[in-house]
Parts: sequence; C-alpha cells; structure tokens
Amino acid sequence: MKKLRGALYLMLLCVIMTAISYTSEFHLEPLQVVDCHGLMMEFDYNELKDYADVIAKIQVLDDLREDNSMVDVSSEGYITRFCGVRQVKVIEIWKNTLNRDIKDTLAVQELCAICRDGENKIQLIVNEREPLERGEEYILFLSGRYSMSGELSIVSGENGMVELADVNCDSEYLDIKMKSIIEYESDMNSVEKGELLRDSFVKEGRKIVAKRLKETFQVRYNRKGNQKSNRVKLERASIN
Repeated sequence: MKKLRGALYLMLLCVIMTAISYTSEFHLEPLQVVDCHGLMMEFDYNELKDYADVIAKIQVLDDLREDNSMVDVSSEGYITRFCGVRQVKVIEIWKNTLNRDIKDTLAVQELCAICRDGENKIQLIVNEREPLERGEEYILFLSGRYSMSGELSIVSGENGMVELADVNCDSEYLDIKMKSIIEYESDMNSVEKGELLRDSFVKEGRKIVAKRLKETFQVRYNRKGNQKSNRVKLERASIN
C-alpha cells in the first residue's frame, strides 16, 4: 500500500511539474513585429565601398534585446527613430579610414529595436529586414556618419549588409551580395575577380537568377569545414 501511495505521489508530482512547465511556456511573452517602411539612400557596389568607413567580416555575439535597443519617442507619443547596438566579433577588416584601430570586438548599430507599448513587447524593423542573427557571419559596410548611438552603423540597412549563411538566396541587393563575396571571400585570382566584378547581377526572379549564377560561377560555402579557413570557394563553372 505504501508503494502504491508512493507511485501515485510521483505520478501526481510529474503531472504538476508538466502543467507548470506547459503553463510557463504557454505564457512566454509574445513579440509583436512592426515593419516600418521607409526610404533610404541606396548605393551601388562601388559607391558603397567608397562611402563606408569600415568594411569588415564579423560574427554576431548577442541577440537583439530591450537593453541594447534605443528608441526616441516624441512628446505626442510617436516613435521618431530607433536602433539596436549589437556586439560583434571582428574576423577580418578590408577597409578602415577611422583615426583609430578596431579591436577584436566591436559595437555595431543596426536599424532594429525592441521596446514596449504598454504591456506589449514590440520588435521594430525597417523594410522587412530582420535583426542580425546571433552566431552568423556577415560582411558589413559601416559608417560613423549619422549614428544615433554614436557607434559605427550599417550603411542604409540591408544595402550595407551581406549575409554569409546562405550565399545563394535571392536578395534585393543581389549585385552587392555577389560582388562582395567575389572580392572579399573568394580564392580567385585578380583577373578572374576583375572579370566578374565588372558584371551585373540583377534581380530577375529566383529561377532566372539561379540560372545566371550557375552559368557565371559556382558558390560553395562550408561553415563546418576547415576552421583555419572559412572562406567561400568560388570557381568558374563549366558550361555544357
């Protein structure tokens, strides 16, 4: 009888703990995403390289949170501007026109923020651009001009950001994405790079772009490969 009571007690305890766990998970604070559409300066690849104070490959070290977000609100209660300040690990620097050295870690401003509207938790983004993802690597074109936080900021949102996790994905700035990877991440020689950098990668729809990329070059990106060299392999494709 004592064994039966003990077994029933353990079963009841398991049910209670499961209910507490489920209730806790069920009541996780929801995050409402608000997409703020806006017009920003747009740069082509060469303009972007000239405008940027820093061009670097980085890895994101943190998540976007309330405590690393900045939001200005007018006296009427309207949000006038916002940003997030993210910590990144500097992997490689290709341009630095600042009057200071850049350390191994860097604070970078992006056009995303998390704030509260009463009891609601809100994530603010611009033109559907998601925040930098923790653990992922990017090529960033950074500027010290017009910075809300005083830190280096990504130039014109997605225009100055190249995500390396999926180099073949469709992108509004496909030309900038492909040329950045060719110039900074490929093992091509200067002649091959120059030939492709003169080309134009226009957004023509997913199937057409995929065909164009296949005819131009093949992209191989193995994030789990040799830890000493995490560079994208770009080779001329043979066209049958």
